[in-house]
Amino acid sequence: MHELFSIYRSFRLDSALYYARLESSLIDPNDEASKVRNDLDIAEALKGLGYYSQARKRLDTNRGKVRTEDMVYYYHLYYSIYHSMHQNSQLEEDRQRFRDSLLFYRKQLQSVLPPEDIGHDIGEAYLLLFENKPQEALHLMKERMAREDGDLSESLLAVTFAEVYEALGMNQEAKYYYAVSAVGDLQRATKKYTALQQLAILMFRDGDVDRAYHYLACALEDVTFSRIHCRITQIAQFLPIITSAYERKSETASQRKLWLAIALGLLLFIAVLGVWILHRRSMQLRRLNGKLHGLYQEIADANRQLLNTNAQVEAANGQLADANRIKEEYIGQVFNLCSAYMDKQEFLRRSIYNKVKGNQLSEVIKLVGDKSQQQEDLRDFFRNFDAIFLSLFPDFIKEFNALLRPDEHVSVKEGELLSPELRIYALVRLGINDSTRIASFLHFSPQTVYNYRLKMRARTDLSREEFVAAVQSLK
Repeated sequence: MHELFSIYRSFRLDSALYYARLESSLIDPNDEASKVRNDLDIAEALKGLGYYSQARKRLDTNRGKVRTEDMVYYYHLYYSIYHSMHQNSQLEEDRQRFRDSLLFYRKQLQSVLPPEDIGHDIGEAYLLLFENKPQEALHLMKERMAREDGDLSESLLAVTFAEVYEALGMNQEAKYYYAVSAVGDLQRATKKYTALQQLAILMFRDGDVDRAYHYLACALEDVTFSRIHCRITQIAQFLPIITSAYERKSETASQRKLWLAIALGLLLFIAVLGVWILHRRSMQLRRLNGKLHGLYQEIADANRQLLNTNAQVEAANGQLADANRIKEEYIGQVFNLCSAYMDKQEFLRRSIYNKVKGNQLSEVIKLVGDKSQQQEDLRDFFRNFDAIFLSLFPDFIKEFNALLRPDEHVSVKEGELLSPELRIYALVRLGINDSTRIASFLHFSPQTVYNYRLKMRARTDLSREEFVAAVQSLK
């Protein structure tokens, strides 16, 4: 429940009060420390909702019961209660009395805050402001910001800078730091803030009525939603003044817009009259232009068709030239391979004939059953294929690797021209894309070819179709 209270304390106070009271009903009656801490949470919510007497009563009841680690929270609540009462009081006598009380509890708070805590320096700055020493407060805050390495992410630090600069009459600097604090409040999604409304007041004093009105309206919407009574009272003091000025400015702007609309209407009438006159004189030119445009369009369409046809013819010629070059190269190499294989077959036939004639049947069986020659022939075939292919496409390996991711490039073992994967895609480049045909050509199983291709597609960012098309277009 305390976590829910912590979430709602800067967002919606009536919900925060609800969860604090709900937590109160769940606390162990013997847990005195938790009961006191819960009373402080309830006092904080009551103070924000404007129930100052009830909040003080809660704090007074727990005087002397607060743990050391909660004393900062305890004195901060007293200070913030009297600070709100001082800001919202209309009688000077009450304001002076509340001022004395808030100074007393501010000093009490300073006494329990660690000197290195950012809240300690902020408190000292506020005490200096109350003593009408803004220059000393500014010097203190600059020293603190230097220790924070210029970090203004803490909204309270930024708003303190703004109030110090405002006390010095340096409104531009004050507006900057109020804006920094307001941005921080928005980023934290807190509805419990003062920076935006103070920024609106400074904007109004500097004549920027539009932004002052919108900022104050936004601040009023947020504090109304969060039920922060003291903020509503503060905004209510300035809202009628800024709203009135905004309405006067809007009324003046509306009158200007009316006269501008009348002037534009007259100019529009003159322009329409001129257009009508020009229209009558340009009818014949438009008809002639229409005919010329139609003729020009027909010529342009014919040119586009001619260019497309030329491009298609050039592409077809290029493909035919490439195909002819490949065919010529391969036809010559095929004849050479066929001749070599015929010679091997004739040698094998004679060997078998001689061994059979010499009744060396065991030698014949051994010769026929030996697959080493077949494997050697297959390796010769691959070497010839690789050499022929790379003579046609000398940059194939480099261009193929360019299609893969940098860390997925294919490398060839020493003594080889192409790896099995590259040989598969060499056939794809030659127009053989069917995995069954590739498997038959390379003496692989279709599943082996499929696995090689699947692994290779995983090494590129291209789709399957894009990858195949890119390989087939390699030069």
